[in-house]
Amino acid sequence: MALTERDYSHQIDELLPRGPIWKRTPGGALDAVLYALGREAARVDARINQVIEEADPRTSAEELSRWFDDYGIPSACLEAIADPSQEQMRQELLAKITSNLGLTAAFFESLAGTLGYQAKVTTFTEHDVNDDVEHPLYEKQWTTVMTLGITIRSNGNAEYLDVTWGADEPLARWGNALLECVIRALAPAHVYVIFMYEEDA
Repeated sequence: MALTERDYSHQIDELLPRGPIWKRTPGGALDAVLYALGREAARVDARINQVIEEADPRTSAEELSRWFDDYGIPSACLEAIADPSQEQMRQELLAKITSNLGLTAAFFESLAGTLGYQAKVTTFTEHDVNDDVEHPLYEKQWTTVMTLGITIRSNGNAEYLDVTWGADEPLARWGNALLECVIRALAPAHVYVIFMYEEDA
């Protein structure tokens, strides 16, 4: 925590030599000089503490644009969004910074959490005679590549396909284009990602 002007003023008073010439009178010349010293020391202290905030992309404000430049933000994922907000760019920045933790199920779940979503990753296995009768009938093609099913908790504000949409449009949109783009961009080439959405109960 940064020291205040009062803190520095007290320290300066304690460091003054003893004697009548050093008596601090409010409004006097000595008081004005010492007040200026305390005020400047407090200002420098506050700026030093601000460096700590700027060194963290979660709290950076003045240096945030440099963080974006260093990590290539906005990426193609964000550029597809018309006029992305600063918070969206910060979320993508945090996702990129934490993307070196290993491409595991836990990583993708953590990545979704960084972008503000609750997700669960599911992998699929081929059905065989040893499986329970309730096991889904996945064919062998599901296991030739690593397939991730990412279940996203949705707020229920989905838009559903209507006659004005193109033939290549999805059956519904949940407003998660950034999340899907970032995950697909970070997924290894041999991984096929399937997004499955569940609405909150």
